[in-house]
Amino acid sequence: MSKILNILIVDDHAIIIESYRSVLQRISENESRYQFRVHTAQDCDSASILIDKLADTTMVDLALLDIRIPPSKNGRYTAGDDIGVKLKEIYPQVKVIVLTTHTENFRLFSILNKLNPEALLLKSELTSAMLEETIKDVLDDIPRYSRPVLQLMRKHITNHDNVDATDRKLIYQLSMGTKTKDLPEYLNLSLPGIERRKRLLKSIFNIEGMSDKALIKVAREKGFL
Repeated sequence: MSKILNILIVDDHAIIIESYRSVLQRISENESRYQFRVHTAQDCDSASILIDKLADTTMVDLALLDIRIPPSKNGRYTAGDDIGVKLKEIYPQVKVIVLTTHTENFRLFSILNKLNPEALLLKSELTSAMLEETIKDVLDDIPRYSRPVLQLMRKHITNHDNVDATDRKLIYQLSMGTKTKDLPEYLNLSLPGIERRKRLLKSIFNIEGMSDKALIKVAREKGFL
């Protein structure tokens, strides 16, 4: 008898969502043990609302998450990994496959550290066959990572290179034009704590002594916005 699994797909491109649907359909046709019920969202707000809606009645078994999706209007969720965190808080057993265009080591490491996904694949090298094999492996508790991700994991990047959720919210608020003196309204930090975090971020990104505008620019280039 087939097991019905609930799948959440979060990606801001409808054509990609449909391609993922096609892969899932092919798996269900070839693997009699699985049938899939697919739920989709295209931005942080719709994904958050959908997760809240499903939480009362439905178990989400597997999520396919893009990282670079439109942020929530209130700034609470800035990218797909924030949605992944919310999903794991509600469904601790959910399996997560991250599919991203990000290739910057800082960003990839942040995703790994924050979500610990069962799979992390780069869209630039993704094929339907690769995705099919990855989904089947993950459902069988076998992790899958793109080669660049494996190489990154082997380098054991030190903890000071990690940019955490609070750092990303700080960067996001700066990018939205929030003045430093007003940041304590959005972050659970004192003004001196915020200044220390900004200095550390500039050190991590090798732009010590430069402006907040430079911090926003390099954070965007590295995929944190």
